[in-house]
Amino acid sequence: YAIWEKMQAELDKMFKKTGHQNAYFPLFVPKSLFEAEEKNAEGFAKECAVVTHYRLKNDEENPGKLKVDPAAKLEEELVVRPTSEAVIWNTYKTWTQTQPKEYNLYCDITDPLGGVISGVLLKGGTLDTTFNHYGIINGYSYCYYVRAVDTTGTITSTSNKICNSSAVVQGSKVLYLGRASVTSQNGIDLYAYIDKDADVIDYQIQRADAEIGPYLTIGNVAKPALGPWEVKFIDYTADPMNRKYFYRIASRDSCGALDTLSNLGTNMLLDVEAIGNLSNTLTWTHYREFDAGVEEYKIYRSIDGGSSFALAATTTDSVYNDDIKPYSNSKGKFCYYIKAIAKDGIIPWRDEFGEKFNARSNVSCAVHKARLWVPSAFSPNSDVIENRKWKPQGVFARPDSYTLFVMNRWGQEVFRTNDLNESWDGKVNGDPAAIGIYTYYIKYRSIEDVPIEERGTFTLLN
Repeated sequence: YAIWEKMQAELDKMFKKTGHQNAYFPLFVPKSLFEAEEKNAEGFAKECAVVTHYRLKNDEENPGKLKVDPAAKLEEELVVRPTSEAVIWNTYKTWTQTQPKEYNLYCDITDPLGGVISGVLLKGGTLDTTFNHYGIINGYSYCYYVRAVDTTGTITSTSNKICNSSAVVQGSKVLYLGRASVTSQNGIDLYAYIDKDADVIDYQIQRADAEIGPYLTIGNVAKPALGPWEVKFIDYTADPMNRKYFYRIASRDSCGALDTLSNLGTNMLLDVEAIGNLSNTLTWTHYREFDAGVEEYKIYRSIDGGSSFALAATTTDSVYNDDIKPYSNSKGKFCYYIKAIAKDGIIPWRDEFGEKFNARSNVSCAVHKARLWVPSAFSPNSDVIENRKWKPQGVFARPDSYTLFVMNRWGQEVFRTNDLNESWDGKVNGDPAAIGIYTYYIKYRSIEDVPIEERGTFTLLN
């Protein structure tokens, strides 16, 4: 701000040397006064910010959020003064036989390449002596002069000409936060497109725990001098395994003032719960805010804690139940992450790889406890092939920790194995074992290396 103060002081000296006086123009203009400049407002009013209310209040239906108080509506809307040039002149006083009927304000406009449009009538047919010229373009020169016309319409007098080369701060027309994606190192990767023509010095990366804020600046990225026109930032101070954040990017113009705020970006927070029926329930927070929303969520799964993930399913919901029965022979650890895919809107945004924008969630895992199901009987002569051998059915046990042996009623060992997939055919040394009750003993370890022992009996039938 000290730089601006020095600039202001020097300019003030230069202006006063030429006999000019400082003037103040209010930031808020009543809509009725803005409409008075009907010709000038045409085609421009849509770009104005308008104040309609003067108070907020708590939103009772959404605790922690605010809404506009409908009882605080202004009697007349206030237009936030857009970038403009003000032209002021004194009245004409030297005619003796007549009086001024009107003042016509003209402008000669020169573009940056030297092309000139002369005699553009900005305002006429009125005795007003002030005019605000909105919609001026950076790099153009504007030369203003006033022509007074008397009441007879036959006598005119033209003022001096004042010229001004505009140096308007070019605001951002594009500031799109394309993703807030969790990285494999548990940082949150932010990527945004920016306006290469905007008079911006840097971009502030801001984060909040709630949508309404407060937003704290966690980093700054200078505007690149050359393309690609993008901003990249990875937030390593976040905890995406346990928390959801709201991100936005604020650009600062060449005067150090706020230029534009981007759309929001939120990381997805995934949670996985192991269910006893050999399934996992996944729940995650919806991703915000792709330009046109989320097209689909892709669910990726790894088995037994491996680093290789494969596509398991797609959905448009934020809840999914994964059936893991086909993987009952695994060690019982299942890890997942979600990838949100952006839907194409009016602008088909693409990331730096030419793909639709996408964002990943954190990785979340579920571990199933090791379990065994032991048959209560079997018959080597059964008509059902599966019932001719006896074998406990196990899931999620460490294969290298498995020991099984079977004893007859006299305590003699008749079968032993360390292979989860090996079964007893009801024979001892190649001969059929006696019909009756047998005792089994099983020892194994879970994937968490917890030792488990089981004992019981079963019946060998004819």
